[in-house]
Amino acid sequence: MKKLLALMLIMCFVFGTMACSKKADDTTAKAEIDKDVDVSTLEKWGAVIKEQYGGTKISLMLGSHPACEAQEPMIAEFTDLTGIIPDIQYVTDSNMRQLQLLDAATGKSKFDVFQNDGMFLAEFVEKDVLLPLDDFLNNPALTPAWFDWDDVIKAYRDQLCMNGGKTYGITIAGESLFIGYRTDIFEKFNRKPPTTTDEWLDTAKFLNGKEKGVYGQTVRGGSTAIGEGYMAIGYLFGDNPLFDKDTLEPSFNQPENVLAVQFYADLMKEGPPDVSSYTYESNTAAFMQGKAAMWFDATALSGWVTDPERSLVYDKIGFTSTPTGPTGLEGAAVAGWNIGIPMTSSNPEAAWCYLMFMTSKEKSLEYIKNGGVASRTSILENPELQAKDITYAAQLENFKKVAALRARGIMYTPAHPAIGAAQSMLGTYVTMVYSGEKDAKTAADLCQEELVRIVNEMK
Repeated sequence: MKKLLALMLIMCFVFGTMACSKKADDTTAKAEIDKDVDVSTLEKWGAVIKEQYGGTKISLMLGSHPACEAQEPMIAEFTDLTGIIPDIQYVTDSNMRQLQLLDAATGKSKFDVFQNDGMFLAEFVEKDVLLPLDDFLNNPALTPAWFDWDDVIKAYRDQLCMNGGKTYGITIAGESLFIGYRTDIFEKFNRKPPTTTDEWLDTAKFLNGKEKGVYGQTVRGGSTAIGEGYMAIGYLFGDNPLFDKDTLEPSFNQPENVLAVQFYADLMKEGPPDVSSYTYESNTAAFMQGKAAMWFDATALSGWVTDPERSLVYDKIGFTSTPTGPTGLEGAAVAGWNIGIPMTSSNPEAAWCYLMFMTSKEKSLEYIKNGGVASRTSILENPELQAKDITYAAQLENFKKVAALRARGIMYTPAHPAIGAAQSMLGTYVTMVYSGEKDAKTAADLCQEELVRIVNEMK
């Protein structure tokens, strides 16, 4: 099933047959299933679920992502096992948040499952977009022991899935951001993977144009796509790249953040001429097409760049963790995609069965072999998978740097409802610096003014 145009989806929201709005505290599972029923195996669980929910149709809003592609081969088994029939509609990353917020604002939807960016969880909780999942998680009939919630990487559970002590999503694609680099070019010019931000920019400048048609660095450069890339770099310069970690007040124009803005704009200047339009898809496509010596983006996308059917440079790539900042600060992104249940779902229990099945430890190895993205400790520490996936070492190194952030008292994604709006608008000001329209200090001051305005409007 292919991606649908955002306009078509918006029309569906407005004119289609919609489910009724639910109250924010309506979290009790309706399933009439004895909690002592034997669901100790996948097959036994499936038989119980089929008896209760067989024939139920659920509609999913998913995005263009390896994590979603990896679910597709598993859908037939899920339907055979449970009798639940998923219908997937794909949207682009840039339209997804808008459509989901529209869903919450109207109180109407035809969807039962949302893929959602963990970066926006606080906003979605504030706006009653997502249903809390704890009643499902704590129901042993709906969530058998073989799901194994504790095996989901703790950083993802704490920072992407939970808000205010409640769980609102299950990670399908835990991500950090790291550097992919062309091993052939690095060897030819005797360069080593950068370990500091100074080395990083110096390497990008040195390699830019050394090979015909190959630029030094590609990054997310579109004004609405820069946010996550900037955040991953901002923590290398200071503790408060958007909001003060203690007060949650806007902090974008602090001196260290001005340096981070300038650094990001300087990286963009070493990229292809159209870098200022790049989303994560186009950023990754440029690297796969051999247009850049280095690529900075999500660990979850590494499966694309190492895929012989997608990438022209699949066998000429190495990976390294996020470099250290100019004053020795370490950090790494904690980001990624969850799947959750919209507050307006008319089939929340059947939707949960889909979430639980697709994200369970029981199915995790099959999911990874389909090209899915590691979000579980048991996967990243699997020796067989480590030997096959050259990214795992860099990912584990990134998690050490996530721990360094926590030691600094930092929650990577500030639990602020304005985080989505802030991420969406800050790229406008970074691109002003990239284009030469504004210097970094002026752009940061303008961005701070806008951020303060957004926060005040939410009070």
